[in-house]
Amino acid sequence: MAASTGLDRALASFLNWQRAAEERLLSLEEARLDREEQAEERRERQEERRGELERQHELRLLGVFAGALAAVKDGGVTPASTPTAPPQPGPPTPAQTAPTAAHKESTAVTSALAQSPSLTTSATPPTSSSSVASASSSSSSVSKASSETPPAGSQPPTESPLSGAALPGPGTPEGPQSGPPGLEAPGPSPYLSKRGNSVRGHQGILQEGFARYNADRHHQQHNPDGFINLGTSENKLCFDLLHSRLTQPDMLHIDPPLLQYPDWKGHGFLRRAVADFLSHYCGSRCPLDPDNVIVMNGCGSLFSAIAAVICDPEAFTHPSPPPTPPTQGVMVRGVILVNPHNPLADIYTPQEMAGFLEFAKRYELHAIVDEVYMLTIFQEKVSFQSVLGMDSLPDPQRTHVLWGFSKDFAMAGIRVGTLYTENTDLMEALSQLANLHGVPGSTQHQMAQLLQDRGEHWISEVFLPENQRRLKTSHGYVAAELSRLGVPYLHRPACFYLWADLRKYLGEASFSAELSLWRVFLRHKVVLSCGQAFSCSTPGWFRIVFADEKHPLELG
Repeated sequence: MAASTGLDRALASFLNWQRAAEERLLSLEEARLDREEQAEERRERQEERRGELERQHELRLLGVFAGALAAVKDGGVTPASTPTAPPQPGPPTPAQTAPTAAHKESTAVTSALAQSPSLTTSATPPTSSSSVASASSSSSSVSKASSETPPAGSQPPTESPLSGAALPGPGTPEGPQSGPPGLEAPGPSPYLSKRGNSVRGHQGILQEGFARYNADRHHQQHNPDGFINLGTSENKLCFDLLHSRLTQPDMLHIDPPLLQYPDWKGHGFLRRAVADFLSHYCGSRCPLDPDNVIVMNGCGSLFSAIAAVICDPEAFTHPSPPPTPPTQGVMVRGVILVNPHNPLADIYTPQEMAGFLEFAKRYELHAIVDEVYMLTIFQEKVSFQSVLGMDSLPDPQRTHVLWGFSKDFAMAGIRVGTLYTENTDLMEALSQLANLHGVPGSTQHQMAQLLQDRGEHWISEVFLPENQRRLKTSHGYVAAELSRLGVPYLHRPACFYLWADLRKYLGEASFSAELSLWRVFLRHKVVLSCGQAFSCSTPGWFRIVFADEKHPLELG
């Protein structure tokens, strides 16, 4: 009996202890939930404050945008039409117009207006429309009509992994230093300069998504639950073709000059190969001069160096598209034109490009023309006209053409970009910075061998037709899936991506809702690029990259 009583007491004591422990745990959980709720309220207040500051910033800095458009109109260059009424929530009809888009890929380059033509879910591409690029700053600036490669002094892009640079970043391809709403920037560090803290604090959407993907990439066998990347503009369809060519004996050459400091503009053999290649594929009226070619480690480095030598320090801004009252005291230094376009994939006509260049000449602006997608056109009977193939340039001394290997040759990781310019002053200035952006000698040898294969027919008869066939197949698959889901998109015959309208999936017509939808994709391990990353003026537009193998496309 006594033993039973002792056992009862022990059991009762244990139950009391267990109840007390559960109450303590419940109390701790309630406190944790309270802290999370308070943190969420603080975050929402911060987002509201940031949004208000961004709106004020735009009102102060974007007036020049309307002025530039007016100047274009007065000068005979017709910008694409803008909707007269704000877009209504919900899915638009195919006849509706895509929103204005400008891809900001770097804090060193300002974003520019890009109006898209009508939407389509059909297989027939509609008529293309033009884009207008303009830029502003308190002193001088360069504006970019979207691209994924950034210029100097800004955050590095994910692509660039963006020409795409895609635009303001490290100077690359993105928006205000504070980043879009919902992306928290770290506090200032005592170990860094003001500029260093500004760079560190840049929280771009492209960078965040790429970082998540890079840390946990999908692999069908080794990491089947990893991230699928449908956001970064790179071509993953041609590894077998490139592996076969880059492992040939002629690619494995090493001699002393390749292991020593070169001419920083690039080895002479590579600049000659680039000039010959561009002369052929750009349809130049006469052979291009190798002395007008400079080579750096990617188009992003070229943008950075160009910005450094044609603009004064701290002269860059990155306004977004909405029209605002004019701003006084602004000097515009140049326009950056991306053809074919990023993110819309429009191909500008020779007449449109001539209008852009005439506009630039009229106002003594540098015209930096990014043609990094010039061979990435996968529809028959669709042609591309390089400005280097024009009968004459309105202002040869202020017209500079960029091209690189990352898009047309599916080599985003090789990091070789080229610039062609007849301006010897600019070339001399860039040469002083080129030692900071050099390309390894062995890589220069490989790229020269690759370009010289034009005579051996590997480029024209093997790589380009097969690459274009694969791009067309992947584009067709993704376009069909979007049509099946009733998602409107721009049907274009170039580049690696589709500009898709996901507005019907937003809880409300706001950029906060767009960011929430982007995070839904991210939680399910799919990386996309939302319109905020390109300064799209209407929430709900996403860029979907289709240049991947069928398995990841299906899974994504």
